[in-house]
Amino acid sequence: MRLLTQIAGSRACRHLALLLAACALLPLVVVASLGARQFAADMLERQAQSLSDGARSLAQALATRVAAAASLATDLAVAADPADPAALRASVARSGVFARVLTAEAELAAVPPVRLRGRTADGALATIATTAAGSGSVYIARRVGPPQGAGPFVYFEIAPRWLWHEVDLHVRAALVTDGAGNVLRRSLAVHSLPEPARIAADAAVSARRAEQELQALAWQAGQQAWQGAVATPAWPATLAVDRPWTVAVYEPARLAAAAGVGALLPAAVTALIVALALVLAGVLWIGPRRLRFLTEIEAAVARFGTGSFVPLDRRRQPADLVTLVDAVNAAGTRLDAEMRALEVLGEIDRQLLAATELEPVLDSILQRVTEVTHCGAVGIALLDGDSPNHGRVYAASAARLDLPVSRVEFDPEMIDSLAAADEGITIARCEDGRHSFLMPLRELGSEFFWVWPVNAGARLAAVLAIGFREAPAPDPRVARWGSGFAERLAIALSKAARDEHLYRQAHFDALTSLPNRLLFRDRLEQELASVSDGRGRGALLYVDLDHFKRVNDSVGHAAGDQLLQVVAQRLRACVKEGDTVARLAGDEFTIILRNVPDPEAASVVAERIIDSIGMPVNLGGRDHYVQASVGITLFPDDANGIDELIRNADRAMYRAKQQGRGRAVFFDRSLMTSRFETSHSGLYRALRRREFSLYYQPQFSLADGRLVGLEALLRWQTPRDGTRTPDEFIPAAETSGLIVDIGGWVLGAACAQWAVWREQGIAPARLSVNVSVQQLKSAEFPRNVRRVLDKYGIPPQVVEIELTESVFADEAAGTAMRQLADIGVRLALDDFGTGYSSLNYLRQHPIDVIKIDRSFLEEVPLDDSAATLTGTIISMAHALGKEVVAEGVERVEQLDFLRERGCDYAQGYYLARPLAVAQVGDLLESQHRLHESARIGALREAG
Repeated sequence: MRLLTQIAGSRACRHLALLLAACALLPLVVVASLGARQFAADMLERQAQSLSDGARSLAQALATRVAAAASLATDLAVAADPADPAALRASVARSGVFARVLTAEAELAAVPPVRLRGRTADGALATIATTAAGSGSVYIARRVGPPQGAGPFVYFEIAPRWLWHEVDLHVRAALVTDGAGNVLRRSLAVHSLPEPARIAADAAVSARRAEQELQALAWQAGQQAWQGAVATPAWPATLAVDRPWTVAVYEPARLAAAAGVGALLPAAVTALIVALALVLAGVLWIGPRRLRFLTEIEAAVARFGTGSFVPLDRRRQPADLVTLVDAVNAAGTRLDAEMRALEVLGEIDRQLLAATELEPVLDSILQRVTEVTHCGAVGIALLDGDSPNHGRVYAASAARLDLPVSRVEFDPEMIDSLAAADEGITIARCEDGRHSFLMPLRELGSEFFWVWPVNAGARLAAVLAIGFREAPAPDPRVARWGSGFAERLAIALSKAARDEHLYRQAHFDALTSLPNRLLFRDRLEQELASVSDGRGRGALLYVDLDHFKRVNDSVGHAAGDQLLQVVAQRLRACVKEGDTVARLAGDEFTIILRNVPDPEAASVVAERIIDSIGMPVNLGGRDHYVQASVGITLFPDDANGIDELIRNADRAMYRAKQQGRGRAVFFDRSLMTSRFETSHSGLYRALRRREFSLYYQPQFSLADGRLVGLEALLRWQTPRDGTRTPDEFIPAAETSGLIVDIGGWVLGAACAQWAVWREQGIAPARLSVNVSVQQLKSAEFPRNVRRVLDKYGIPPQVVEIELTESVFADEAAGTAMRQLADIGVRLALDDFGTGYSSLNYLRQHPIDVIKIDRSFLEEVPLDDSAATLTGTIISMAHALGKEVVAEGVERVEQLDFLRERGCDYAQGYYLARPLAVAQVGDLLESQHRLHESARIGALREAG
């Protein structure tokens, strides 16, 4: 340049100097052209890497969201009742994750066809399905009911607003397609670009067909060059996808035209013109500075969205380009913040999806919220499920993350306001009572707050709050991020609530909320393991309510359920913290006592239980009384196995019943060989397992041979010994007191069967049922009889209660007989003549029928004295106005004798053996047809 200045003395010299300068600059122009090519290539490579990172991040976020939706769909489907689709729809509506659930073929027909693959027979595999092009609907297919069940498949449609949140807000143009090239979703940025959607979709399909997980794309559309990248979501193994998804992220190519700068300089003339222009404009002075600026701009733009963006130093740039520097810095900072927010949301999704409980991951979640929002403090207030006005606040700040949990009381009006504020609210003035959940954040220096409700179903489950020391500048991103955090917490809390519900459903009794048999065995196993070294002792108590069935029979099963709930509360109050009270079934409870120093300690608890349960319980305005029999066994003293311990406690409880009920008895080894105890236990279980059945022995009129009645006879169908007759087990039942429960079952079962025969038009005129003295001594027995008659609509005169002569010696039984007679029930004196009783009893008590015992007929008519005695009984009974039934008729001679003496009715093997229900039905049907034939014949003769 100095040489050119020196020789530029004349006009010609100046022209020559310019020509020489241009020639000297020509190589530099060529070199610059080649450098521009490399510069453009580097920029495109960096842009491709940035787009690839964005596509991968977006694909991962979508996979996480779909996996969370599939997990929620599985929980809803497992907990759903196949017969109650309305309840499933209600649960789906409360979830916030699903738009709807399709449960019927008619509903499926209303949407585009859904292709479902990968469904297993047991429905354990959830399936992602997409509809035809354009709608972008995504479904999770799942079988309703238990995983191994055979319930119908339903289809959960994921809510678009929830699923495509990251796609809609993506800073670049983003596109999600399926394997068929259908567009499932496109970002809002797509609408501002000149028709790249079809080309991007074709490119994405091509990448999928090439079976590459990630691929960069570049193509030309009209006058615009495009750069993009695609990624495929990595689905969990529990999901099957009918058509693979592809996520495409793209934007206009950066400085793409610069790659062809060298090709646009075909001749030296052009180079000379450019060189002269550069010389004349002073490029030799300012060019290097601006070129350095462009290089810094290119490097900064390449780091957009990578998390490594470094703002440009505006002081080192040309003054007229400071505005451009500020714009680049603002765009890079904003883009990095958006990408970091997406990454944090994905991390939170993964943590919430993997966590079995919410509270252990709250600290980690709070830390990520502080990183993204740059707030002073953040807090999550969880409302108590059983007391929604109270809760716990988990707080964190940038400086401290291990803050203690604070207990707070919520203002009810504030809870209502928050529950209705879906988009969140801002609070600039914190009030002590109204904003109690913000006090832990205020103690950390926050004065201004953004608050979002976290609704799980129809109730407010938590509150998310972000605090700032000063009023923050308006930033829509903070509101968007806060809403995203709240949505994720809502899903996690809903899932946790469903998990808790399923756990309680499987491990707790629905009526009493006590642990059920499954959880009881698990806790007993833990206690046995803890005392296995012999340095500790525990106790197992088996509690059974005495005569609980009377409550059900007298005031109904609903009242019985109320009584069981009261008993459960009283049992819990009788034990210490850490002990287990469980309900096994019916009125059977078990209690595991921990750290029992000696047997006396277990005995004290048992006596406390007996006293507590013995207190009156008011049901329907009337006090009811029950007692408890308690069996106690110690471990590991008596046994160290679960089943053996339960058997020991069970046997001890039966011994308590044998000794008079309402008491506690310790297990004793002698009980294992007690023959009576074995029979007793068998009776008790037989009643619970419905091993009893009824046979019916017909009674015939001796005047015309008609079948006039049936006597219900009890049989025990034992699993090992076959059928057993009442003589073999009734004495044990009477001794143990089980005869009351057994007798009540006999009466109810016999009346229910008579009602069935009545519906068939073949019911007999009389139904006899044997009743023990213990039943009659119960003040509730007449009312129970009345209730059974009313239940089945049976006229009182149909039922005949058979009693033995021992009832005359008990005043309470006599009172019951009179009450039964007032109802209209017939009373029969069974086994007459075998006991000791005054004939005056027949006049004092309302006896309608006398049944002659079979022992009187054994020698009739061969023995004159036996015949005389039997005839005398018949005559005496008739004189007192009683009907007579003879039992045990086994020969025709006996039948002829009874007919001659005027006996009214007879039963026995000669006439008919005891028959099962089906055989009795056939007999009654044949008798009915004969009676109808005879009646029709009589009418014809009379006509």
